[in-house]
Amino acid sequence: MFNNVLNYLTSNKLVSSYQVDKEPSCYGNELRWKLYNAERQKSSTSGSAAAGPVGDDTSLTVFLFEKKTLDTRQYPKDYRDQILASLHREATVLQRLRHPNILSVIDPLSDERQTMAFVTRRVTQTLGTVLTTDRKQLSLIEVQTGLLDIASALEFLHHANTCHLGLCPSAIFLTPNGRWVLGGLAYSQSPVEPGRMVPCQVKFRGIGGMAGGMILNEPPIRYAAPEMTTGYSSTSGQCSDVFSFGLIAYELFSKDRQPLLSRVTPGADPTVHQRETQNALPLREGDPQISNPMLFALLQSMTQPDPTRRCTIETFLNSEYFNDINIKALRFLETLSEKDDAARTAFLRGLPRLLSDKTSPLVASPHLIRERILPPLADVALSFSALWSSALPCLLMALKYDGVCDPQYFQARIWPRIRPLFSAKEISVECVTILIRNLDLFINNTTAKDASDVLVPFVLRCIELKEDTIIQE
Repeated sequence: MFNNVLNYLTSNKLVSSYQVDKEPSCYGNELRWKLYNAERQKSSTSGSAAAGPVGDDTSLTVFLFEKKTLDTRQYPKDYRDQILASLHREATVLQRLRHPNILSVIDPLSDERQTMAFVTRRVTQTLGTVLTTDRKQLSLIEVQTGLLDIASALEFLHHANTCHLGLCPSAIFLTPNGRWVLGGLAYSQSPVEPGRMVPCQVKFRGIGGMAGGMILNEPPIRYAAPEMTTGYSSTSGQCSDVFSFGLIAYELFSKDRQPLLSRVTPGADPTVHQRETQNALPLREGDPQISNPMLFALLQSMTQPDPTRRCTIETFLNSEYFNDINIKALRFLETLSEKDDAARTAFLRGLPRLLSDKTSPLVASPHLIRERILPPLADVALSFSALWSSALPCLLMALKYDGVCDPQYFQARIWPRIRPLFSAKEISVECVTILIRNLDLFINNTTAKDASDVLVPFVLRCIELKEDTIIQE
């Protein structure tokens, strides 16, 4: 089996330009794509002009579809061709879009006899995977910032007079730094102006399928707006995306984190969707799943059955519910690499006040600190020497929370970034002092060899400096 997988990977000329993991890291929307972690071959010179310079990205993801998946009697030729056309469109639409919260294509689609493949910046999993494996995994603040990420992407699409029309958890991808990015644009429709309804190009056939492992040429009907499932008279608009997004938001914010239309299964008949929508909506006051009144009013507006009564995506982005300093801080960390030095410095100088507050959601769990707080501090902030003195206190404060730091995590994720500081030729007295104050943490989490080769020489050099501030430490 492994040889077959390897053959499919290497048979595509695009994929052969990368070092690709042997096993998929996850699966894309509705079992279509297999996602493989990848890195550029050192000698690789592939890449389109639109993708940016070669070597601009190192951690990547290969989206691969094996056409043999459709070589069964389940898929008549015309239906097979429709699915392949949707896959082709999904990749090519993404190639034309550039936004921080939309899946970023590095190498465009390569459509060959056995496979289709394209390459994006690294993503780790889909939101659909998270909800399947552990619905409680994401903290509230991760949900809040993630949904704001996707809302920003939808706002961008809507300003471009484009509707997504396939919005669902498996169309949302998570990046290594915690940012959520939007993909799954196979069913997008344009031009669709704000406030206008047009005939819906998406057709829900009610043929079942996913439960039996069949790939459907339609988005998950569970998250479709009701105006899209009325049959020949179905319509769609930007408000249809708002409805789908509202269902995802309800699922993530609700107490049990269950889909509102849980009885609508993949490939369900549109009449089932219509019935369940009428039973569940509009959201009723006193809903035990949503306790925050401001959030409830927002979700109620987004999921109105009548398209004309729904709010816009801008209403979601500008809601007072998200006007929280912790949410703003986490979103700033997501985009730390995109800020200028002055903004980074000002932010890092103020961050310790939040990190020292043990009631702050930023430090609510070791998982959140490890995955969302520490990576941008280590990978981005420590890569700029001008930020060392302001980044180090934040990083070390976060590391000291219970359950966050152990030798394995420290050596894999933190030490490679902080080690160069111990031998830096130009480093401020303030930074040296911070490092000395935290020697116990470094000694307890590095190897004996690193302690001998790095920490001991550092201490000896500090003694030789005869700097009063350092010697006092």
